[in-house]
Amino acid sequence: MTLIYRKELTATYHGGFVSYKIPIVEAYGGEKPCILMALNLSKLYGKPAILEDLWYIIRKLRNERITGKITFTYLTRRFNYHILERVLNISKYDVIIEVLFLGMSYPYIICFAHDGKCNFRIPKLYTDRSSKEFLKKVLMLASEDRNDVTYMVYVPSSAVKVNEKNSTELNYEAVMNILKTYGLLRGSLEDLMFLDEKFKKVKILASRSKGGVVLLRSSVGQVVSKGTVVFEVRNIFGELVDSVESTEEGVIVSCTEKMFVKPYDYVMSIAAVQ
Repeated sequence: MTLIYRKELTATYHGGFVSYKIPIVEAYGGEKPCILMALNLSKLYGKPAILEDLWYIIRKLRNERITGKITFTYLTRRFNYHILERVLNISKYDVIIEVLFLGMSYPYIICFAHDGKCNFRIPKLYTDRSSKEFLKKVLMLASEDRNDVTYMVYVPSSAVKVNEKNSTELNYEAVMNILKTYGLLRGSLEDLMFLDEKFKKVKILASRSKGGVVLLRSSVGQVVSKGTVVFEVRNIFGELVDSVESTEEGVIVSCTEKMFVKPYDYVMSIAAVQ
């Protein structure tokens, strides 16, 4: 059984006149290896219920025997990378993983700064040039100057079934694969590879110059052709204000769960042939 601790760390600003509490959950089975899982709540593209997957993972960890330590913490607009560096001393961690919440999604890695041990049996999908600005915003932990630490982005899913497994089970198995790869758990890796490996390049689709009610015309796991309308944005009267087509053949790997989107909000990710 793994010990689970909860605590709060205090971050101070403006010479100590302003302070905030940073919640920490720690799964402990030993001192090494040491992994930090930073949960990026700055970019919460789905419903708050997505957090239930995380709670499920932490509950399940109680019944596992790990040989190291996993620290779960949060990234928000207030608790950014620099605050974690100062409060958590993140240089002590062997691996840092940033977790994003992109709504309905199949588990996959969209970027990693250092190759390292990345054979998690989770798809590694590259990004095209149009996604670079998006990645700059979400990959808050990436740093080419820190070659001693592996950074990556792991996308958890919500309300998705793949091969009769629901998203919570998929997320749990994906996280367990990461822990097994770094030696925190024993056992073989679950096969979470994408069914069709020809889809490699991720295209991030956002609402364009107008916001409103988003209507998805394609769902996660669906293969779409070039020119297929994948989502529409309508105003509150039902009038069409934006219609977005897939620019190439691909498969939908994640979608927002929001009802309303603002201009340039994330809506969907499509994996295309590289």
